[in-house]
Amino acid sequence: METRQVIIMRTDLDMSVGKMIAQGAHASEGALREQIIAQQSTSISMDDFTNMQNWNLTGRTKIVLGVGSLEKLQNLVKRAQDIGINTYVVKDEGRTELNEPTVTCACLGVDTKQTIDRVTRRLRLLKLKDNSDVIKRLQDLNTALTCAKNYDYVPNEDKAPEILENFFEGVGMTEERLRGILNKFEGHSDGDIEELITYAITELL
Repeated sequence: METRQVIIMRTDLDMSVGKMIAQGAHASEGALREQIIAQQSTSISMDDFTNMQNWNLTGRTKIVLGVGSLEKLQNLVKRAQDIGINTYVVKDEGRTELNEPTVTCACLGVDTKQTIDRVTRRLRLLKLKDNSDVIKRLQDLNTALTCAKNYDYVPNEDKAPEILENFFEGVGMTEERLRGILNKFEGHSDGDIEELITYAITELL
């Protein structure tokens, strides 16, 4: 019987790729830890014990799916719990990208594909937006500003946030991410605009 863990990641939080990877790792580890504890306390069923053994021997399959809201994630977790699937919900502490403690994802399983599909069969694999064109335009903007500096033209500190705001509006950046980037510029000298753009490129990777 094919067994797996399924991680359901919220896609409405504008988390970076690295952040989502970290949250998914927390979910997988937490769910596995709970099942191991249950196994050691003999409160795990024979079916769950067999599923765990099979999963460990067949590559520890993990699937990552996307969901568009906290409410939808909570509903999926409840449905999984109602049919006896092990679940683990991750709540980020809000110390880096998120401004407050926030539920980011959940892990279902280890369980059989057939059982977990009863909950997740309508969800799609998590796919990230292709930011390659945005990154290229950021790099072009950075090059243009650097060239302007070499010709003794330095953007005015008051104008730099406006330049970036217009630019990001054109590439569809979210208001929350935009504000974070513009706030990073505040208090810096005119010469740090390249640092700001480099930061933006890193955020989009």
